[in-house]
Amino acid sequence: MLPTLTDLIRDGGFVCPDCHRKHDIDLKHLHLCRGAVAHLPGEIRQAGGTRVFLLADPNTWAAAGKRAAALLNDMGWEITVVCDTQA
Repeated sequence: MLPTLTDLIRDGGFVCPDCHRKHDIDLKHLHLCRGAVAHLPGEIRQAGGTRVFLLADPNTWAAAGKRAAALLNDMGWEITVVCDTQA
């Protein structure tokens, strides 16, 4: 069972139902805007990133998430995708 977006960004993390370990994410940047996909490569480079954790609900995945993942993958970044079906 995948964690929800709320689980992933909760202060103090969450206990994983699969591995029973505590996980947390130190979210440093969240960019929400029209056309945000075009900003991703520059934002990731500026942050010095090489790996991307992409979170989306099914509607966002269909609207832009799939395109974002393909763009970043084509540019050589390691992508992990979580599509939150309970959002």
